[in-house]
Amino acid sequence: TQQDLSNLSNATQPLAGFRSSVVDVYDQETDAWSVMHLSTNRSNLMGTSVLDRYVLFAGGTRQVPEADLCGTLERSAVVDIYDTMTDTWKTSCLKVGRTSLDASSAGNSAIFF
Repeated sequence: TQQDLSNLSNATQPLAGFRSSVVDVYDQETDAWSVMHLSTNRSNLMGTSVLDRYVLFAGGTRQVPEADLCGTLERSAVVDIYDTMTDTWKTSCLKVGRTSLDASSAGNSAIFF
């Protein structure tokens, strides 16, 4: 099937490495899926949740040669943070860009390694 890629930030090479900004969100109460978008297209990133409120997506492989908002190139340091209570996104940066990370949470902390 053909995908509608017009809303992706890197639509000129949409399937190269299957990098995407798409986050599929399942709502258990409505039994329905919705789509949200990360700040940049990436693959090989990791997500985790903290205290049933925040969902964090960190690192990943980028496709474009320009630096991302954290100043990293191929290996992203971007962390997209979704607040489920306010339905808002913000971003932060890892100390170094990484790809294919693992993640966990402990108390009110997210851990990426």
